[in-house]
This record gives sequence, structure tokens and C-alpha cells, in this order.
Amino acid sequence: TLFNCVLTKAIYENFLQNNNSVVLDPFMGWGDRLLGALSCNKIKKYIGFDLNKELKPCYEQIIKDHGKNKEVDFQIQDFLEAKLDNNSVDLVFTSPPYFDYEIYGSWDNVAVKYRNFQYWIEHFLTPVMKICVNACKKDAYICIHIGDTHRTVGVGEILCEIMKKLNYKLITMIKCYNNGNINSRYVPIWCFKK
Repeated sequence: TLFNCVLTKAIYENFLQNNNSVVLDPFMGWGDRLLGALSCNKIKKYIGFDLNKELKPCYEQIIKDHGKNKEVDFQIQDFLEAKLDNNSVDLVFTSPPYFDYEIYGSWDNVAVKYRNFQYWIEHFLTPVMKICVNACKKDAYICIHIGDTHRTVGVGEILCEIMKKLNYKLITMIKCYNNGNINSRYVPIWCFKK
């Protein structure tokens, strides 16, 4: 899915406390949050991950065109294998692969890899959130753009339970409408803080 870069920048501006912030995006997707980060004056460093090696030239072009005065560290690898420093990130903002909503390519067929929704929760979503929590500074926010699909109902509530067990509480839920159309179905951005 594509993400609105203006909304992305607004989220960074709203949730970051200082002008030397480090942000983490475990699932870079098409580079929308990268572009939003590069346009935000509060961000010193963007750290991103994605499995799709075909998007590497796209990320490199975005950085070349818009990345002046920013440190960008992106890896083409599975975020579950990421090596991150503890207490090093000011904000996590991402949109993880939905269990069965999109076909991401032969390099990562999420629905096949994780067999069923419960398995996906236990072996993907929960470990991802644990890695994010460990990387976060004590006052960091975690913002996750994820919603229900035709076969996965209650994703947000499940995410809230996972985060509660990790000592993070829901601060707000932002309704992210498709193309800004408030008459369309929205996908929530769940925002948590310790």
C-alpha cells in the first residue's frame, strides 16, 4: 500500500521531541515514510529495513534526491534478523506486512510463510514489536499502521494487547483514509508510548 508522505511528515513532527531524532522503519515498503523522514527537520537519522531487493534502487534515488544533511541506514534484510542497539530510537513508524492482504512477492509470501493468522501473530507481529520496544528510548513512541482485512478481524485490538504486555499503552489512534477521502474505509495508525 502507498502511504501519504505529508501525513508521514506530520506524524514525525508531532511525535518527535527534539531536532536530533533517530527513527526506525522496520518495513520500508515503497519509501513513503523514508521520504517523509527526509523532509522532517527533527530527524537526524532514518533506519529502515525491507526484504524487497528490487526496491533498493528506488530507496537510493529517494536518498540522492532528498537526503541532503540526513543520515540514512537502510538494509535489505528481514527485520526479524535485525541487529539494533537498545535504547537508540526516538520513534518507530511503520506499516508491517498484513497477514493475507497483499502479495509481497516470491521473496516474502507472508500468508504462506506464517500459515495462519494466529501463527502470524505469535511468530511475526509479536517478535517485531519486541524488537521495536528494545530499540526504543524510554520516552519513544511506536506508531503502527495496520488494520483489519477481510479475513483478519481485530488486528488493532491484538496489537494493543501485545503492546500492553510490553508495557506500552495506546496514546491515540489516527484514522488514515485512502487518498484523504473520509468516505472511504480507513486504516488506523496505532500510537503507543511507555
